[in-house]
Amino acid sequence: EKVEESITALSGTLSEATGERAALHAERQEATATLQRAESQLLAIDELLDRYNLLDGRYGSDLERLDFIAEGAHFFDGLQVVTCPLCDQPMTHEHAHTAQEAGTTVYDSAKAEAAKILGHRKDLSAAILTLTELRGQRDREKTDSSRSLARIDQRIATVISPTLQDAAGRLEKLIARRVELESFRSDADQAGNLRAMKE
Repeated sequence: EKVEESITALSGTLSEATGERAALHAERQEATATLQRAESQLLAIDELLDRYNLLDGRYGSDLERLDFIAEGAHFFDGLQVVTCPLCDQPMTHEHAHTAQEAGTTVYDSAKAEAAKILGHRKDLSAAILTLTELRGQRDREKTDSSRSLARIDQRIATVISPTLQDAAGRLEKLIARRVELESFRSDADQAGNLRAMKE
């Protein structure tokens, strides 16, 4: 009876440990999936941020170029009377007036293009900020998942596996002892039957 009680108790321990191990494996799979998803999203976000930063640099370069063009068009009026590089004629008042109109058109065009680029740059800054916040979230998910995996692996290695091995070894010994005791009982019963038959 004591052996049967011990076997029942050990079977319960084994069942609990096996259930906890199954729950930990399910939790581990979920943490691994979250970790992999976070890592892949981090790669994609980093690639997008690199592209957006390159685009921002290009916008800056374009703005500098437009500023240079607008400034050149603005100061075009201050040029001395020289020969025109296009038609090789002296730049008379009439000629200069045409150039002045062209300078004003270039200045206005450069100003309008710069305003458009500044609008795009503002939108780009908002997108970069959003991606940076999203990257922080994914980085936290990655860190939390890695910690969960480490905790689960440690729990399995230090508690569950030793418990299962110990309980399985003890259960095997108890079952062997029960078989031995049942053999003794069977022998005692058979001896009692034989004595009864002899009497």
